[in-house]
Amino acid sequence: AQIPSPLSQTKMAPDPVQMAQAQEEIPAWLGSDRRATVALKGCDYLIECWKLEMAKIASDALGPQDAEEQKACVDGWIYLGKALHVYSQSVGFLEDSQANLKACIKDMEGEMKSQPDEERERLTACIRQLKDFKKHQVEKLTGVQEQIERIQSEFARVITMLTQVAQDQGKTCEELVTEALKDSGEEAPSTEAMAQALSALSSNSIPEADEEAEEEAASSKDGYPAAEASSEKKKKKKGKKN
Repeated sequence: AQIPSPLSQTKMAPDPVQMAQAQEEIPAWLGSDRRATVALKGCDYLIECWKLEMAKIASDALGPQDAEEQKACVDGWIYLGKALHVYSQSVGFLEDSQANLKACIKDMEGEMKSQPDEERERLTACIRQLKDFKKHQVEKLTGVQEQIERIQSEFARVITMLTQVAQDQGKTCEELVTEALKDSGEEAPSTEAMAQALSALSSNSIPEADEEAEEEAASSKDGYPAAEASSEKKKKKKGKKN
């Protein structure tokens, strides 16, 4: 399949911030989740482009040999650098959404205490939906983490090939990439910067499932969350500290 050169397009996907601004006013947690969705689609595209470029190199053992393979190696590196940058953005968007969801759920639970039974039933349903959404986001973050780990397993091989191309041409890796990007006006990512970005992403902790939410759902009666579950959880935590 034909893919555009990474030098001909500085943006591989619609800018998630501009896209969100074009939307009607929406909750902060939903806006962040939409930005993450757009960013992750861009990541999928960039990773596919990277793989296609690397597939042009006939032998992993010999590395890039002719001019076409050397160009594929450099272009692949550029795609990978962009993918890591967008992955970092998507993780940030999802973490923002998680934090905003937690605050929103807390506010709704506080509001529910002063509401009549009819309104409490409606709020309870909303809270459960938000908690389900929050749990789904954790699964999405786990998927991002798995993709980053796959990239990490290939990273050393890519650097080895890029270094080989740089040596063959009597240049540094940064000089190679800077030269390839000179017409686009983009800044070339260094091997050190990309290694650090990958390390930071791979060590990013994935939020655990909301155990308290699960307890409340399991022990709720008449459609209302059980306050007892929360208090029991706190007692158990206190007991562990002692």
